[in-house]
Amino acid sequence: MAAAATWEVFLGGTYKPYDQAVQRALEAAYDLGSAKADVTVRGTVYEVTLQGAQLQQRQKNDPTRTRKVRRVAPPAAPSPSPPTAVPPRQ
Repeated sequence: MAAAATWEVFLGGTYKPYDQAVQRALEAAYDLGSAKADVTVRGTVYEVTLQGAQLQQRQKNDPTRTRKVRRVAPPAAPSPSPPTAVPPRQ
């Protein structure tokens, strides 16, 4: 199974990952091509923009409260090694 991307929100001057349930919800919506997804974090409902130049989360009950969001793609899988030649038995 391939590693999933990590979704992070800008808090206190640095990006911090969302909890696993929110990660799964955001990545599932992203994989479906959704532009936005609603998630609940510590009892507050946010609308998260998943596509475009400005990814952000916005409180549903106070749209003036926003934070930057980013999606960090997983590292690329290493290329498989070429088969090793086995010398013939004598």
